Amino acid sequence: MFPICRIAILACALAATSTACAPREAEPDTRPVSTRTDSAGVEIVISEVPLAGAPVYAVMDSTPSLRLGSLDGSPEEQFGSIRGMAPLGDRGIAVLDQQAAQLRHFGPEGSYLGAFGSRGEGPGELMSPRMVARLHGDTLAVYDWRTRRVTRYPVEGGEADVRSLQGEGQSRPNVVSFFPDGRLAGSTRWFVGDGTDVPSENEDIMTVDSAVIALYSARGEIVDTVAVIPNRESIQKWMRAGGGITVLVENVAFARSGVFAAHPDGVWTGFGDRWELRLHGADDGSLRRIIRAPGLAQALTDEEVEAVHRAALAKDSTPAQRERRETWWKLSPRPEIRPTFDRILIDDRANLWLREWPGSDERPHRWWVFQREGDLLGYVDAPVGVTLMALSGDAAWGVVRDDLDVQYVVRYSTTVVDPR
Repeated sequence: MFPICRIAILACALAATSTACAPREAEPDTRPVSTRTDSAGVEIVISEVPLAGAPVYAVMDSTPSLRLGSLDGSPEEQFGSIRGMAPLGDRGIAVLDQQAAQLRHFGPEGSYLGAFGSRGEGPGELMSPRMVARLHGDTLAVYDWRTRRVTRYPVEGGEADVRSLQGEGQSRPNVVSFFPDGRLAGSTRWFVGDGTDVPSENEDIMTVDSAVIALYSARGEIVDTVAVIPNRESIQKWMRAGGGITVLVENVAFARSGVFAAHPDGVWTGFGDRWELRLHGADDGSLRRIIRAPGLAQALTDEEVEAVHRAALAKDSTPAQRERRETWWKLSPRPEIRPTFDRILIDDRANLWLREWPGSDERPHRWWVFQREGDLLGYVDAPVGVTLMALSGDAAWGVVRDDLDVQYVVRYSTTVVDPR
C-alpha cells in the first residue's frame, strides 16, 4: 500500500493535463485595513480600501419577505406619509404615519394589532410626529414636532407618558434621534444671516446653513450642546413681506448634507463633503473618535449630472416651473467629487450604516457599514426603489412607492457575508 502522500503524487502525474492538483493561489484579502492614531486624546481611524475592491458586508434578498400597505384597503392598511419604523423582534413592527398622526402596530406576519395615538393635542395624541424609536422596556417613543413633545407608549398597552422638550429661547428640533435610555439628541436648523442684509431685488443666494445638535434628558430638559455641524447646501431667497421676512429654501442639485445619530457610545455626526464621521461624547460633547474612508470618494460624472438634471425637470409641468428649475440648475454648483452620504442608521449590533448619496435614484441605494470602533466592514445594496428606515437582526425594513405614489412597508431578509 502506498503512503497517502505517494498516492497524491501519482494522481497528479496521471492527470498532468488537469489543474485539480495545481497549487491554488490564495485569494486576495479585500477587507479594508484600518490604521489607528491618537491626536490629543482623539482616536483617528482610517480605513484604506480602493472603491473597486471594497467587500460586500451583507446581501439583501431581491424580494421582500413581508409587504404592508394598500391603495384601497382598510384605513389601517393605508399609509399617507411614513416617517419612521421601530422593529419589535418577535412582536413585529411599529410604523409611524405622519399624515394619520398615528403609530400602528403590526405582527411578525403582518397582522394589524392596534394603534397608538390619534390626531389632537391632548395627552397621548399627536399632531405632526416625525420620529419613532424603541426604548428599553419595550416602550415606543414618538417625537411630535408641532407640539414639541415626546410621547412614550408601552407596547403592551397602558397610559402614555408625555414630556415637553424644554429650553427657553431654543427653537424646536427639526430632527431627533433617541438613545435606548430615553435621552435624545435634537437638531435645530440655523439659517445664515439675520435678515438685515436682504438684497433689494430678492435675488437667490447659494449658502450652507448650520445644525445645532443638543442633548435632552429623558425628562425633556435640555442638557447641553453636543456639536454644531453644516446642515445642508441650499438656495435661499430672503424676502420682506407684510412687515416681516420670509425665507424660501430649496436644496441645490448636488446638495451635501449633515447627518447625526444617537449611539450607545455618544452622538455621531458627519457632512456629505467627505467620508468622515465624528463621535461626540453624550455627556460633555467632547470629540472622542474620527473615522475616515478616503478611498470611497468618487468623481461626479457627466452621465450622472445629466441624470440628475433630467430627473429634476421631470417634476415640472408648466413653463414657469421649468423656468424656475433652470434658474435653480444654473445656481447649483457642480462639485468635482460627488456628495458622499446623506443618511445614517444604527443597527442592533451598534454598527453605523451610511447611505451613499443616491443621485437621481436610478440605481440601487448603496449603504456602507462601519463598526462602532470605526473599521469599515463593507457595503450593502438595497433593491431598487427601497428606502431603508430600520435594521434589526437579519431583517431590513424600508419603504417603497408604486406608480401611483402609494407607500408600502417592506421587510427584506439580510445575510451577513462577513460577520466581523
